[in-house]
Amino acid sequence: CNLPEDMTGYDLICGFNLIDRLPDPTKFLESLSSRVHPGGLVVLSSPYTWLDSFTPRDRWVGGQRGGRTTCEGLREVLGPDFDEVLEPRDVWFVIKESPRNYQKT
Repeated sequence: CNLPEDMTGYDLICGFNLIDRLPDPTKFLESLSSRVHPGGLVVLSSPYTWLDSFTPRDRWVGGQRGGRTTCEGLREVLGPDFDEVLEPRDVWFVIKESPRNYQKT
């Protein structure tokens, strides 16, 4: 995610269906502390369906068989700068692909 350096000063940053679609998710995650005000919130939600076509496998933040989970990877990357406010939870993730077809994870 190549956000301009001057995109800072936010109280809330939301990343929905984003982390597993970035070419370098760690770069984006590490930039969040300089973009959000102290005490601000970062909210991430994703099905974590990592694909090589979006993110090279060596840049996945978890999600590989036998390795760390994506939640563990997010905690590792964000932990030095952020406190986890709520425990992660599973929710339905639905994308409407066409008038009669939905992708559910």
